[in-house]
Amino acid sequence: MEHQCDWYTQLMGNDPQSGERINKWGCAVGFLPMLLIEGAQSSRQTTESIQVFRDEVIKGNEETLARIQAEQRRIA
Repeated sequence: MEHQCDWYTQLMGNDPQSGERINKWGCAVGFLPMLLIEGAQSSRQTTESIQVFRDEVIKGNEETLARIQAEQRRIA
C-alpha cells in the first residue's frame, strides 16, 4: 500500500466523531473526510470563543459608557 500512494502517512490523534485514539498508517487522501470534520469542529469552537469574547467586550463598553454618562450628569 505505501508504495502505491505518494501520500502514505501516519495519522495520530483522536477521532473527531467517536473521540477514540487513532494511530494508523494510510493514504492521506483516505484521511481527508475525517480531517475535514476535525477542521469544521475547530472552526466552530473558534467562532464560539470569538462570540463570547465579543459579548464581554460589548458588555464592558456599555458599562464604561454608562459610568461616563453618569459622571457627566453629576458634573453638569
